[in-house]
Amino acid sequence: MDTRVGNQFHLTDSQMTIFRGKGTRLIAALLLALFAMMLSPAQAAVESVAPLSGGDTWNSTWSHLYNHVYPSADAACTEPSNIPPWWHDSYSSYIYLGTTPVINPKASNLPEGTLTCLFRITTSYTYDTGFGGAYPWPYPTCPVPMVNPAIPYVYNASTNMCERTLPDATCPIPKFPDINDSDACTKSLEKGKGKDIDGVCDELDPEIVKQERCLAKKIRDLGISYTEPSATVRTVAYQQHFVDLWEWHEVKIPKAREDWTDAEKQACAPMVAKVEAEWGKHKIKGAPSKSGPDAPHVMRNAVDIDEGIVEAMKAAVNKSTFLVPFPSYCFLCLPEYPVYIGDVQDYVNNPLVNPPACKLRWGGHFRKYDGVHFDLLLK
Repeated sequence: MDTRVGNQFHLTDSQMTIFRGKGTRLIAALLLALFAMMLSPAQAAVESVAPLSGGDTWNSTWSHLYNHVYPSADAACTEPSNIPPWWHDSYSSYIYLGTTPVINPKASNLPEGTLTCLFRITTSYTYDTGFGGAYPWPYPTCPVPMVNPAIPYVYNASTNMCERTLPDATCPIPKFPDINDSDACTKSLEKGKGKDIDGVCDELDPEIVKQERCLAKKIRDLGISYTEPSATVRTVAYQQHFVDLWEWHEVKIPKAREDWTDAEKQACAPMVAKVEAEWGKHKIKGAPSKSGPDAPHVMRNAVDIDEGIVEAMKAAVNKSTFLVPFPSYCFLCLPEYPVYIGDVQDYVNNPLVNPPACKLRWGGHFRKYDGVHFDLLLK
């Protein structure tokens, strides 16, 4: 099938999925955005197929449907609607035997190539007879479309093709929402990729500031370099932007794209490019809270740290045993005793290994893993 779609710029499947490679997402997203800018407005698609004709289509000399064609002479002969009703009343049964050529079709005013349909009739005795005929349909006939048959093909004599015009393709998933950056803090966070580069947002809660310093000591005591959080406060609008980005990038697009037609891929390309560009900019590592004004970052009592630091912490403390000194007043005790640490949460809250204990909750225990996230420990 030859599908022609206006003058649109087409992306191949490999171009549509290039951004899935590790380390190239941002570059690929920018390339995809460039492709999307080159797209012309959506146009109706003209789909064309070769018509059926000659040996591919047959009709019956007894048919009441002049332009109803069949894929073979046998099909034309055995079509129930082509057999007169009185046969059903006159004969107890009849068996189709095949076809035989008409000796002189012109003498009987029949088209060239007409075949007689042969049947075996069973009444009080059995005999063979010819009934009606099947002849090659001489006119181009359009097939019934396999997809969206409600829009039929129409024969175009100038191109000798069956054609139909499909409606403008639309993307089957909703448009990705724009961020509501009407306030100064949201604009600052968006420009700073999560950081308040303009210094216009509210400060963190004093307690989370204290606990972040505790976390910083815990990290450095493991020999891991650490300077500051990668994200702190968010506005409701900025938090919703993260929720939307996660929903479109991780749920809506992956779930739907396998069923997209080429035209739908084309219609969705600008939105996919936009989502990929935003995803490459923000690098979200876990499902954001949908709690709106009650989300930890919006309440100013949460911080995120770089993923590389979290991975280094996990490698250093997961299922590890640390030796800690006994209190100096225990004269009969050994110099050190072992303390088992299960994971990052256990390490951060432990008062004995690289003290003090920090009153923080780690996102690695969330139902949807968010390993870069720490917020104030719930009491």
